[in-house]
Amino acid sequence: MVEGETNKKKDRNLLDKVKLFIKGVLMGLADVVPGVSGGTIALITGIYEELIFSINSANPTKIIKNLIKRNKNQLIQSIKQINYIFLIILGLGVITSFLVASRFILLLLDKFPVYTYSFFFGLIAASAVKIYQRIEEGAFYKTLVTLTIGAITGFVVTGITSSHITHTPPIIFLSGALAILAMILPGISGSFILLAIGQYKYMLSVLHNINTKYIDLILFLTGATISLFTFTNILSNILKKYRKPTLASLTGLMLGALRLPATKILTAPQTTPTYNWTPQTTTITIIALTIGIITVTIIEQN
Repeated sequence: MVEGETNKKKDRNLLDKVKLFIKGVLMGLADVVPGVSGGTIALITGIYEELIFSINSANPTKIIKNLIKRNKNQLIQSIKQINYIFLIILGLGVITSFLVASRFILLLLDKFPVYTYSFFFGLIAASAVKIYQRIEEGAFYKTLVTLTIGAITGFVVTGITSSHITHTPPIIFLSGALAILAMILPGISGSFILLAIGQYKYMLSVLHNINTKYIDLILFLTGATISLFTFTNILSNILKKYRKPTLASLTGLMLGALRLPATKILTAPQTTPTYNWTPQTTTITIIALTIGIITVTIIEQN
């Protein structure tokens, strides 16, 4: 799933840059919904290796070290190695689609919470199955154990966060740190992590209320930035070296975390006064769930 990183920049003409922007848009769309990973989109569209290389090339620790040592030549060299064009174009695509799609998701969560969480349930369940299918055969019991541990963790964490974890500065900082890693790694979604720890809807609202919640946005981005440059390469190597247990634990985590959308759906009549279970609402709920499953299937096949 994760091959060796590319070690050089790629020259791109105008058409290539447009294509890269579109790939960024697709990654942003994937990152805004729980269950679909932006890293998976990068892998499918053939830019994952360059993405990891580009992130590592922009690691500020190299520049800071050379500044401290006053090593002018090494400083210039480290700055030249940064893959600016790739990061800027891809980043603009991600940000553009994320801003547009997140507002739409917020609207759906407010107006149609049951159907939206049903869609999320389908996305997460299908993604868990797809990740499991990538696990090579062999060591069945070890795989089962790590999957079970992941499932229990996901089940317990989503149970705690749904009622006990608030939006405090340390939690928001940690949310950014965890979400960005999930967004980068193929398989697991950053939005899923936010949903699992009870921060998903809140962080979407922060994004569209920057005037009053800019401190929370800064905390989230700070956590994400530090985590991105500190752990991306480490996790990429772990995924290559311990692929089977990592994928098994991710599969279990996602299956266990289905508790959250399932709870939102099943308790709808108590939490949403205007909602009642009728043949019509049940049918729409099933359709929304099915669309989530189909969405993941289409993305994986293309």
